[in-house]
Amino acid sequence: MGAEPTPIAWGEVYSALQLGSIDAAEAQPTAIWGAKLYEVIKHVTLTGHIQLVTALVVSAESWDQLSDEHKAIVRNLAVENGRYASGLTIELGKEAMVKVADSGVVISEVDLAPFKDAVASVYTLLELEKEAAIVKAVLAE
Repeated sequence: MGAEPTPIAWGEVYSALQLGSIDAAEAQPTAIWGAKLYEVIKHVTLTGHIQLVTALVVSAESWDQLSDEHKAIVRNLAVENGRYASGLTIELGKEAMVKVADSGVVISEVDLAPFKDAVASVYTLLELEKEAAIVKAVLAE
């Protein structure tokens, strides 16, 4: 897609942007605000290509020790709290973008179609046709 990714430690992103060692960084809205990147950037492009997720991880051994009743309780609470955490993440992200914009940074939406077209062949190249079908179905919903 024309970019040259540069792996860099998160703790060095601020100074690398400030010094021009990197042209851009990938970050969630709350991270842009929390790391004060708005002090050294002029633009934020909202692509939505990464979403923060909250996961509950339990070993198979521990899970198998639970009764069906307790498994149902854990599943239901995990879904309920996951929805709450996701909603909170979205809300805090919106609040962060307002603050970032208020600091003078230009926030831009982009047309995602050219990006989707540019990477469409990846599934074929990597022989991931099954995954491509799943992505296509999700995007159609």
